[in-house]
Amino acid sequence: MNRAESSRTQTDVNYARRLVNSLSWGNDRSSLSSRLDLIQRIIDNRNGGDTNYYRAVNDATNAVIRAENFRLQVDIDSARTLVNNLNYEDRVYLGGRLDSVQAIVNNRLPNQQSLINIANDAVIRAERSLTQNDVDSARALVNSLSDGTYKTSLNYRLNIVQNVISNSYLPSIVKSRQLPILDNRLVNPHKVWIISFDKEVEINSSTMQNITVTDSRGNRVDVSLRLTTNKSIAVLSPSNGYTIGERYTLNISNGIRSKNRQKLNREIRMNFTITR
Repeated sequence: MNRAESSRTQTDVNYARRLVNSLSWGNDRSSLSSRLDLIQRIIDNRNGGDTNYYRAVNDATNAVIRAENFRLQVDIDSARTLVNNLNYEDRVYLGGRLDSVQAIVNNRLPNQQSLINIANDAVIRAERSLTQNDVDSARALVNSLSDGTYKTSLNYRLNIVQNVISNSYLPSIVKSRQLPILDNRLVNPHKVWIISFDKEVEINSSTMQNITVTDSRGNRVDVSLRLTTNKSIAVLSPSNGYTIGERYTLNISNGIRSKNRQKLNREIRMNFTITR
């Protein structure tokens, strides 16, 4: 009550009113309510008799309380909009409370390395799902990073996925008729290989047996295959990615057949090494 009478701000009056209303009915509550009514009339006269100001301050106060409880940026921003419409005294008081919440939220934000990790996980998800939604979500996270090598690298990987989805360009293609043997490609741990054929293909048990990845010891790696178009297959990395520094071989056996049962002329092998 003393604070409300001293400051004569709507915020303090509202706060005092809640405390007074929590008292039992009696002379003390009646007396305190009368004192608050007087302060309220002074505030209303100061604001040109605008009785809506009470509701405006009440709404702003409730929004500040919500921001203090949940500590979410969206609640801080909403409360700030309401507070900025108040008079100077109330704006300073509620604005100060919001500043305190904002400082807590800012200190809680992840550092740049954490943001990079989050963005990298999103890129990996896009590389594995090959869906536009995952690409768009990952792109938003990557674009929020500070400019630098990591941002450039992640955007490059997303560009590859986007090109695969758009089918405008298939990177690192192994054309079945050209039968190339590529060697010593340096790729990231979540590289997606795209194998493009001249004939329509499908993924079945035979395909799984004839398109494999093996490590330097000849052990078969747990990759998965996905049909990206009726003439191309994506070879997805293991769920945890390839091992950095390890050398692998992508094997395409001549046992693989197109839908019309046509076989490759010979086997295709491509060696690649994992780097950061």
